[in-house]
Amino acid sequence: MFKKIFYCFLWSVLLFFVTFYGFFCSGANFVFENETFGDMFGLYLMPMVMAMALYLLDVTYIINLNKSNLNGKMVVRVLSALLVFMVSFVLSMFVNKKCLGWVFLIISWMSLSVMKFQTTENEVNEYRKISEE
Repeated sequence: MFKKIFYCFLWSVLLFFVTFYGFFCSGANFVFENETFGDMFGLYLMPMVMAMALYLLDVTYIINLNKSNLNGKMVVRVLSALLVFMVSFVLSMFVNKKCLGWVFLIISWMSLSVMKFQTTENEVNEYRKISEE
């Protein structure tokens, strides 16, 4: 379980910093009212949408692999995390305050991390390895 938590945390943190490198370099102030759509799109919207697309691709792949083990709780958790992401992402753009923008960005990113955690398998035990061979 610790390896799963560490893997998901490291994956999420590294993707966060790689995704928002340009946003951090520009000051990351979350006040978009004076920005053009092109600037806002390139620095904030496009990286966030692409990160979400990668998460969804990963989640879809994992769910597709585990169709036989798919349970309703996991689907509800993934869809709930997606809903939290979308709402907090939109709020991060419209609050026009640096502090609240960061809060909503972190909430949206944490929801993606929860989605990743929910769909990442635990370590495969030795019995399962032997039975699959």
